[in-house]
Amino acid sequence: MTRDAPTADPMTHVFLALDRFAPDPTDMYFGFRLRMGGEPPALDALRERLADRVRRLPQLTHRLVDDNGQARWERDEDFDLARHVHALPPSDAVVPARSLFPETPDHARPRWGLWLVPGTGGWFLNYVAHHAVHDAFSMVHTLDAMFGDAAPADAAPPVRRSWRGVPALVADALKTYRQPVAWPPLAAPVGQKRLLAHHTVELARLRTVAAAAGATVNQVHLAATASALNEWPAAGSPGPLHALLPVDTRLPGEPDTGSGNKIGLVRAPLFTELPTTRQRLEALKKATARQRLTRRRAGFRAFSNGSAQRLVGWALGRFTNVAHTAVGISNLRLDRQLAVFGTPVDEVVPLPWLPPGNACFSLAAGYRNHFTVSMLAHDGVADPAGFTDAWAQALDELQAEFG
Repeated sequence: MTRDAPTADPMTHVFLALDRFAPDPTDMYFGFRLRMGGEPPALDALRERLADRVRRLPQLTHRLVDDNGQARWERDEDFDLARHVHALPPSDAVVPARSLFPETPDHARPRWGLWLVPGTGGWFLNYVAHHAVHDAFSMVHTLDAMFGDAAPADAAPPVRRSWRGVPALVADALKTYRQPVAWPPLAAPVGQKRLLAHHTVELARLRTVAAAAGATVNQVHLAATASALNEWPAAGSPGPLHALLPVDTRLPGEPDTGSGNKIGLVRAPLFTELPTTRQRLEALKKATARQRLTRRRAGFRAFSNGSAQRLVGWALGRFTNVAHTAVGISNLRLDRQLAVFGTPVDEVVPLPWLPPGNACFSLAAGYRNHFTVSMLAHDGVADPAGFTDAWAQALDELQAEFG
């Protein structure tokens, strides 16, 4: 039985509204490529096994409608799983969302797709969805419900608001009125192609550096990212840049219904003006300390669910303007083993989206024993492989100092 329509979260409205500014509709889609061993199922068998589970997941059977600037979920009465679950020729390549869609996504239908791809010594599933449908956390929950043992969650309880973090968020937004820093990729025309690169390392390497430096894995990742932006040919000499960091605002024990967005956006300095990766890491330890992020996470949850929508829109506009916040950097830790109908998922590669007006976006995932960082950019800037290579070199530098 199909469940009732989801409730549109405040950030769902924001992501749906970005459709008006995206130069390509697929830029609003992100997801993950899952790799499994053994022989792949036939497409018809995959659809048959998915049919009953998908019917119980309203985020997959309902479409998002822009109703005078507000997102609204409504059931697709003509829902057909075959429109969303596809097969591609054999390939081991990791490709951006644009390369998966044979044509422009039909936004009169639910905004997601799944592609089965045979590979060398195994097979892949590419799952992508419009960012208004999911944040990264609700996407993983949906994958669990589609292929694993997770049951659809009940509706979330009423939000307990804590306004103590709101002044800090307002102060962060006011800081964007300082002189913006020009970043060379901003001047590049938006190209016609989307370029995707990724790099995978042992997760233990980041943990070793984090333990020795008194930092978190995410702070090590951010420090390596800051150094990579300095070295990436697209960036030139960027000067002091700020990054937009998505954070999960779900309350402890709050069920995840698998739909919509409960992320907050935190603006943080990257300290690209400092000369070494170690110095950037030391500065990031304070700027992105857990206590600071926890306050902003709670404040953003109250902020975005409050009644002052104009204030929310103002702050989001300041945070997301690339003249003030140069690049988005997202990192997700997958703490549990994923499986596809009992077959373990051996590897997860993030497939980033590209926010309108942005030159690039970085999405990383820690899964099992590996950490994979992906970068998506348009072809008006340098190949993102230069970024992922520089990120790996920066991690080498940190490990040499702390390892």
